[in-house]
Amino acid sequence: MQAMIVAASIALCRMDSQQPKFAETRQRLGKRVGGHTEHPNGWHRDTAARLLYQRQDKTAVPLLMNLLEKSRSPLARMHALHALDGLGTLRESDVLTALNDQDATVREHGIKFSEKFNSAPSQKLFAGLLQMANDPSIAVRYQLAFTLGEFDQPARIAALAAIAAHDLDSPWIVPRFFPPCAKAPANYSRSLRNPAVYDSQTPAGLSPRTDRLDRRQEQIRRSRQGL
Repeated sequence: MQAMIVAASIALCRMDSQQPKFAETRQRLGKRVGGHTEHPNGWHRDTAARLLYQRQDKTAVPLLMNLLEKSRSPLARMHALHALDGLGTLRESDVLTALNDQDATVREHGIKFSEKFNSAPSQKLFAGLLQMANDPSIAVRYQLAFTLGEFDQPARIAALAAIAAHDLDSPWIVPRFFPPCAKAPANYSRSLRNPAVYDSQTPAGLSPRTDRLDRRQEQIRRSRQGL
């Protein structure tokens, strides 16, 4: 096994030092390096990502796009997303692909990358983000709470309220909601107390969410003031 790792390391180092003389050779090299983003060994994936970024080799872009859409490996899809960003070729459609990924980690990273388009997001992208408020993964909802704070869109308030209703007892999520909603506290407060939100999010057997929300807000306030 050690011999195989050494041999693979030498092969990638040779790719690193190789100076292609023709466009065709460079294209083949870009595909070889890009293909290693799907390798099961983390060293291979990290080295491939480094080489692609250092060389800014755009010939690997089609392969990376294909990996993002079709690879069976969630790690490969995540690496492809980051590699496209590192090459400066990340598109909004790539982010949408990540948002619809079956793997929670890929969705989480897709949400983070959506911030690159926050100045003028398409309706499709922002609608996709709002739908993530009901994602089954708390890590995804947590990242969404941060990311929505980067979008100056009124519709974010209802999505944040839906996350708060779902995760009111989470020590991670609820404190996150105050900074992004500072510009519209009245709208946010009304959304948090909207019965429609709680009808869909409140598990049976729990006390009214609005009462628990008030207690959590008071706990957070006292904690921030060192009380």
